[in-house]
Amino acid sequence: MKKRILNITFAALFTAITAALSQAAIPTPFGVPLTLQTFAVALCGYVLGIKWGLASIITYILLGVFGVPVFSGFKGGAQVLFGRRVYFRLFVFGGVLRCRRNN
Repeated sequence: MKKRILNITFAALFTAITAALSQAAIPTPFGVPLTLQTFAVALCGYVLGIKWGLASIITYILLGVFGVPVFSGFKGGAQVLFGRRVYFRLFVFGGVLRCRRNN
């Protein structure tokens, strides 16, 4: 029971870390900002493992879909996720690829 509470706490913490690191953006001429969000997703998968890492990443994406401004540039809503930028959908796969083998 204590381990599960600890895992839920870490998943929530990494959701917040991903949201915070996505706000410091460097604009690029391609329209996709350069952020530390990708690093946070990779670190989340590595530290938490596949189960809790995915829970954290999916929670982050769902928060943004429901309108919480967690995406780059303090944007939120489904239009950001389903717009022309598809890289949010790749975050789930990025987290899975970086997960530890022992989890």
